[in-house]
Amino acid sequence: MAALFVAEDVRRRLQEDPGLQTLSLAGARLGAAGAEAVARELRHAPSLQTLHLRHNDIGDAGAEALARELRHAPSLQRLGLGHNDIGAAGGEALARELRHAPSLQSLDLRYNDMGDAGVEALARELRHAPRLQSLDLSFNSIGPAGAEALARELRHAPSLQTLHLSFNVLRRAGAEAVARELRHAPSLQALNLGDNDIGAAGAEGLARELRHAPSLQSLDLSGNDIGPAAAEGLARELRHAPSLQSLDLSFNGIGAAGAEAVARELRHASRLQTLNLSDTKIGAAGAEALARELRHAPSLQALNLGNNYIGDAGAEAVARELRHAPSLQSLDLSENDIGPAGAEALARELRHAPSLQSLDLCHNDIGPAGG
Repeated sequence: MAALFVAEDVRRRLQEDPGLQTLSLAGARLGAAGAEAVARELRHAPSLQTLHLRHNDIGDAGAEALARELRHAPSLQRLGLGHNDIGAAGGEALARELRHAPSLQSLDLRYNDMGDAGVEALARELRHAPRLQSLDLSFNSIGPAGAEALARELRHAPSLQTLHLSFNVLRRAGAEAVARELRHAPSLQALNLGDNDIGAAGAEGLARELRHAPSLQSLDLSGNDIGPAAAEGLARELRHAPSLQSLDLSFNGIGAAGAEAVARELRHASRLQTLNLSDTKIGAAGAEALARELRHAPSLQALNLGNNYIGDAGAEAVARELRHAPSLQSLDLSENDIGPAGAEALARELRHAPSLQSLDLCHNDIGPAGG
């Protein structure tokens, strides 16, 4: 009954504001019937561009009914369906209908349970979606087989720019398959493979493929059990990636040796602007070695070294080197056991950094003297 009231409210809002562009019904407890009723109203909304329906338990039946109506929504660009208990059947039905949605650019399906069969069917249809630019399938129980099938289809998606596959179970085989297929994706700019148990061998294999991806600008490999040797091999390959601007290796235990090796390779990556090495156990020695190399990185604008226990000695060494980094605008040293002496050294050195605009020292113990 509550869901029907929501649909009636949507009808009223559209009558009052026919030009409505954004509607959020997150957590409205719509269920399958409510989702269908709401969609029936919205298919006639001429200006609706963004619809958020997260946390509504619409399930497979609701997903199919919703898509059947929304394929006719003329202006819908962004659809959020996360946390909706959508399985394989619902994913396939969604894609079958939404491939015809004339304006759809972004589809968020994170925190569902489509699994390998569901994402393969989804991708088989969505490869034909003419305007789809962003697809989020994080937290969907996707394994190696599903990842390979997904990538095999999506490499042909004409407009896909961003793909999120974090917190699945791709492992080495799935990650390498994704990279092998998507290196050919003509428009792919951002790929998130965080927390997929890729491991050392998988990371190196993936990098060997993605160094050839023509448009890839952002790669997230956080939380993937990548150690020092693999980090070095990965960086050696990715320094040649023609468009790479952002690399996230946070929550990997690369240590001091890995940090130095990564920096030694990436200082030559001419387009790299953002590097995240937070929570990588680099310590003071690793921070100093890394900074010594990255001071020469020509395009580096943002560096995150948070939660690495670099202490005062590491902070002073980082500042001494990075004051010479020509393009560095943002430096994150939060949660690093930095005291007053380290903060003073940072201030003394970084005041001369030519481009620095932001320095994050939160969750340290710099005290009044350091501040």
